[in-house]
Amino acid sequence: MLSWSETRCTRAARFLTGCAASCALLAATLPAQAGAEREWIPLELLARVQNLRAEIDLEPLTRRAPLDDLARARAGKLARAPQSERLSRRVSIDDALASAGLTQYRRAREMVHLQRHHPDPVDAALEAWRAGRKAWSAALGAETSGVGAAAVMGDDGWLVVVVILVEDRLSRDALDSLEDRTFEAINRVRQGYFLAPLIWLPDLGAIARIHSQNMGREGFFDHVAPDGRGPADRLRRAGQRFLKLSENIVRISDDDDAIDRAVEAWLSSSGHRRNILDAAVTHTGVGVAIGDDGALYFTQLFVIPVDDE
Repeated sequence: MLSWSETRCTRAARFLTGCAASCALLAATLPAQAGAEREWIPLELLARVQNLRAEIDLEPLTRRAPLDDLARARAGKLARAPQSERLSRRVSIDDALASAGLTQYRRAREMVHLQRHHPDPVDAALEAWRAGRKAWSAALGAETSGVGAAAVMGDDGWLVVVVILVEDRLSRDALDSLEDRTFEAINRVRQGYFLAPLIWLPDLGAIARIHSQNMGREGFFDHVAPDGRGPADRLRRAGQRFLKLSENIVRISDDDDAIDRAVEAWLSSSGHRRNILDAAVTHTGVGVAIGDDGALYFTQLFVIPVDDE
């Protein structure tokens, strides 16, 4: 749990959002190396699925390192197993997630495909995925949010492709609700101290949400991201000018009473409490995201925009 504040008037800057580019299918003709991971295969395979999701207006899947690690371990184990045992003794994906400590998901599906000497391994894996009704439905499901994938070549020349798809306990709608309710809870606290309620500014909410998503995805918990940018940098890049800015963040391990726990944690800290009860600030935005570790990451911005001069 950390708080941050800065008072400064700055020039506007345009916020540039990156977009993921599709990986080109380049390595199909490379010589096989037994036991080696084929990283380009899941990249291209997932790029094709992301394109299909975009065509039907679905949010892109988030590739998550813990799911990649599990997919890689499962693919490697199958690649090393005797052919007769490759699928018969496979542990269920639910049990595998539990053993890996990844218990934050509501539902999981897995696609496993074995092939040998196929001229287009990505196309072959995609066709096998389409043939699996439940796994393919999950790939194009609105509730599916996370994915991990790996491809490993066995010593006998068989390629094993594993894709793991998960639904988070909390949907985007549920996270939106957490943001709204956190905003309302903070205003109730302010009103209890006879302070004016804060005004919701959608751009601030978007900036706060991106920071929460980055913390949850990249595995850090700080006001300053690994790229060195802090709250003021994020606002400037989004074209937001301000006279005063402060930020509260908190990590909640699960969603049980998450809002009450977040607000209580902030109020028990002098820095966070000062930001909440600052009579000068007028606008706010809250962003909530669920991390790869299953925790909830909250970010709230407190701002005096330049327009309030």
